[in-house]
Parts: sequence; C-alpha cells; structure tokens
Amino acid sequence: MRQPTLRNQLIAAIKADQQGFRQTLSALISDGHLSEINQDILQDDIDETRLNLSEDADPRETILQWRLQVLDTIQFGLTLTGPTYQDNPIRYANQTFREITGYSLLQLRESNPRILQGPKTESSAVDTLQEATQIWEPVTVTLWNYRRDGTPFRSRLSITPLRRGDGMITHWLGVQTVVDPPTGVLSPNSKLETETEIAAEDTSNTDTISLQKSQSEVS
Repeated sequence: MRQPTLRNQLIAAIKADQQGFRQTLSALISDGHLSEINQDILQDDIDETRLNLSEDADPRETILQWRLQVLDTIQFGLTLTGPTYQDNPIRYANQTFREITGYSLLQLRESNPRILQGPKTESSAVDTLQEATQIWEPVTVTLWNYRRDGTPFRSRLSITPLRRGDGMITHWLGVQTVVDPPTGVLSPNSKLETETEIAAEDTSNTDTISLQKSQSEVS
C-alpha cells in the first residue's frame, strides 16, 4: 500500500481535531520528520497572549493559526487564508513561507496569494487553482512565483479547503516548497522536495482524500 507523503500527512493533521493534530505531529517528530519542533509545545494549552494572531481571529481561527505557528520553521511554507468569497485574504503565513518569499507577516496579512504571481506565472496553473477554490476541492500545482525583490522561483503549491464541523468552508490551507531555486542555494528551512516525493504527490490524491475523511475536522 502506498504511504502518504509528509506533505499529505501535514495537511491531514492540520485538518484534524485537536487530539488528531497533536498525535500526528508527535508521531512525525518521534520518527525524525519534524525535528524542528519541540514536543513540549504540543502538550501546552493554547496561550493567545503569546500568539501573533489576526486582530479579529475567532476561536476556530485561533486554533488554526496556533497550528501553523507550531509549524513555523518546518521545511514547508504554510499559509492560512480566508474563504473564497472574501478573496482568500492571508490570515497567517509561517516563518518558512516568509523566508521563501521575502515578505513580512504584516505585508502578507489581508493580501491575496496572488501577490506572488508575476510575468512568468503560468495561466494554466492559476486557472487550476481558481477552479479548485470555486468547486471547493484540494489541488497541487507547480508554477513560477516571485519573491518580494522580484526574483522568480519554482514553487510546488498545494491548497486544501478547511471545513467546520457543519461542513462550511471557512479557510484554505496552502502548503508550498521551492522545487527549482534559481541560485541553487536554499535556506535550511526551505529544502527541496526530492523527485520521489514529488512523483508520489502526483499519484497520491486518493491518499489525501482518504486521510482527510478518516479524521474529524476541527470544529
């Protein structure tokens, strides 16, 4: 049986209830996949006074932003955006995403992820992303994005809808990695995915769906 990729395991964890999130991350840390994370943080209660929250974050969004902050320095850039009808404003972007793109959290917040698009960004990939948000389905694409200084980089981007307990989509999760850096040099937190990992993602849609349905989503 094909094993889910780390990307898909993280997506499933972020979509899960609080117990599922903690258990999945604890297992990934123990297995050495997320050595950047301190196990102790998973045992702590959520302290809102220590979080860099959006001013109007409700209790559900507080939990989601906390999860991305727990994952601040992993190898994937993570974004939490609002719903499509609000034009998907960025609510939080983890440290790795900010290092990849060169934008600060203040610059990113309330901006649409289109801020990363530029002349070389493929219209076909953009159309695929837009269609996914319109039909509320997860999708993964590879496309050219641009850093704040105008430098292009090749990006592997997955977006996934995040549903409330009643099924309503309240947010979208973005998971991004650099797959072909122009300089050939990456910061420690923005590692290349291997060709094997990318190939696995191309054929793992059923894994993603089954993982997502196997856990109760955060309400």
